[in-house]
Amino acid sequence: MPLPEDNKKEYEILRKLVEKEELSNEEEKKVEDMSNQLINKLREHEEQKSILYAVHLIKNGFETRKIFQIIGWKGFEKVTAILLESLDANVFSNFRFKTILGEKREIDILAFRRPIVLSIDCKNWLRKGSHTYGLRQAAKQHWNYSIFFQKFQHIHL
Repeated sequence: MPLPEDNKKEYEILRKLVEKEELSNEEEKKVEDMSNQLINKLREHEEQKSILYAVHLIKNGFETRKIFQIIGWKGFEKVTAILLESLDANVFSNFRFKTILGEKREIDILAFRRPIVLSIDCKNWLRKGSHTYGLRQAAKQHWNYSIFFQKFQHIHL
């Protein structure tokens, strides 16, 4: 079976590496690029595994505060989305839209399950220096985004 045209160079470089043949500068650069791509894929895989493990722990009653401290804010958003999906909700993460004035807005998680629509802003308010005032301001801003979205977006559930 012939190799796909896109991969012929990569396979030739790998063959040279295995056989310890000398590589050109261009091939060395390609090896570096391939290594970085592989590392990124492994990181994504590890991140996904840790997110799924966090979901498992939460579903089995482990303390969420500790779990979210470990997986961070981005992991918190992903776990929230997965948990909502497990409840048969249609979930959109990092949902971006524009106001009628062209201002960009984002809702961390928008989840639909008839007749409910959830607009969720995932924030870490347990950090040092977080204050009640800041939480109120963030909640008010998110409320305004959600009301705007409700009034001006046509949602077909």
